[in-house]
Amino acid sequence: AAAASAVGPITAAARRFPRRADVVRGACAALRALFALAPSYGSGASSEVGALQALTSALREESAADCLEHALHSFSATQDAEDLLEDGAAALAMARGALVVLPRLLEAPQGSPIRSAGLKALFEVGRADLRLLCGDIAVPQAALEACHRLANEEASADDKGYSRVCELAALLAGLCGRAPMQASQAGA
Repeated sequence: AAAASAVGPITAAARRFPRRADVVRGACAALRALFALAPSYGSGASSEVGALQALTSALREESAADCLEHALHSFSATQDAEDLLEDGAAALAMARGALVVLPRLLEAPQGSPIRSAGLKALFEVGRADLRLLCGDIAVPQAALEACHRLANEEASADDKGYSRVCELAALLAGLCGRAPMQASQAGA
């Protein structure tokens, strides 16, 4: 009940001060923690059972995912907002799935902080719970394609042919390559 009662003030603060990086950073971190308790992706019914029902309802009623989308849009090009972007992308992936986050990374220009932050977020959330990457068969394929495209774009922009985005894309691609295999083993 305490977690559910925190959702309203968190989203209200982010909406009231949408340009204040410190406020939005705190809101994204808090929402990431709350969505980790009650992720929206996966089997659906299981997130509505028991003590998590109030939290899941509060996240939905307060439009927490919309708040995250606004934060990512507002700070996607801000160089010192990597932690805000990572928390926002992770929470949005838990709220609406990886297929909502991937296009944001692909649309961002080369060198945008949202690219590395988003890839890191998807890797961390996917590693913690493979359901994010294998709930829908289209997710691992889309993530692999996005990883290859982002790595190629960033490598061509980098004189050394290497960047943090390339490293994170390789990590996520490796995890995506294992996701369908893990899912099939779980079903066997």
